[in-house]
Amino acid sequence: MTVTANTDRHWWQRNRRGVASAMLVAGLLLLLGHPLGSHYAETTHLVVLRRVFDGPVPHVAAAAALLIAGATLRPLRPLLRIPVVIFGVLALLGCLALSALVLGWDSDGWAEGETVEAPGGADRRAVSWRGSSAIDPVFQVTVIHGTGLGAREWEAACFNGDDPRRELKRITWATPSRLLLTDAGGHQHVMQLDARTGRPDATLSVGC
Repeated sequence: MTVTANTDRHWWQRNRRGVASAMLVAGLLLLLGHPLGSHYAETTHLVVLRRVFDGPVPHVAAAAALLIAGATLRPLRPLLRIPVVIFGVLALLGCLALSALVLGWDSDGWAEGETVEAPGGADRRAVSWRGSSAIDPVFQVTVIHGTGLGAREWEAACFNGDDPRRELKRITWATPSRLLLTDAGGHQHVMQLDARTGRPDATLSVGC
């Protein structure tokens, strides 16, 4: 037991700077690479990248990495260093876990609502999102085409609920390439999508 503990301590003393340097580089790369990642996510429309880079996950992960590096490099007392490192590790693991999930809450305050699958076995679905502008509700509709890491998301429509008649009430599909959006006033908006990619021919804006 004592030999193992001494061995672990000696290993940590020998590799402390290397571990700290690696965490420091990782944290800086996350911070500096976030703008590029966000741009790439918006350019490719990949769902997994949009969920990760649109949220606070990269910033928190970078902060955790820098925290671990700082606690390791600075000559803190063990009683102070250990809790800091543990907190940083837990924060980093939590960020990685969140990055692997398709979050139901977008970074800009959009709460995911109804998901409507396209008919005919088409590999796409329409998703409604609810947010707010000041005190008025705002509704957004996106179309997700594909599954897994290759799934892409397109903005389809926005409804401003400052007038209750403009609120989004129903999403239906006429065909896999034609989406029907009905507002509270009973008006039905028809959206044509690209048959291959699911991308809308035009983005619908109702009071947005």
